[in-house]
Amino acid sequence: MKAQKPVIIILGPQGSGKGTQGKKLAKKLDIPYLEAGKLLRAESDLDTEQGKFIASIIHKGGHLEDKDINSFMADKLKEIYKSSKGYALDGYPRSYGQAEASDSVAKPTHVLLIDIPDKESIRRLSARRQCPK
Repeated sequence: MKAQKPVIIILGPQGSGKGTQGKKLAKKLDIPYLEAGKLLRAESDLDTEQGKFIASIIHKGGHLEDKDINSFMADKLKEIYKSSKGYALDGYPRSYGQAEASDSVAKPTHVLLIDIPDKESIRRLSARRQCPK
């Protein structure tokens, strides 16, 4: 039986260190680290029907409906899964419906939850916003 490639879902509040830890883990496992938000922003910059649709929503500060993000992410994740040794994913899924759709591409081998108190999340996010001048 062939072993499944690592598919790691990284969950946690903003400022919890998902990006920092996810990148370290992905580097150690030699797999791509994916951020759903970056994938969506990159797509929104393309002069395609899908890119324009995504741009029209995210540039207003909105969120895509599950059916739209599920379709987009399924296409991206299938492509990446086929061409890599697996992946670590941050920012998707965010709902039960998204988790079901994500599982249809590749079931997670691991789910990493980085949990910190709300006060610590706010402190870290506030520190990020300090002007260097």
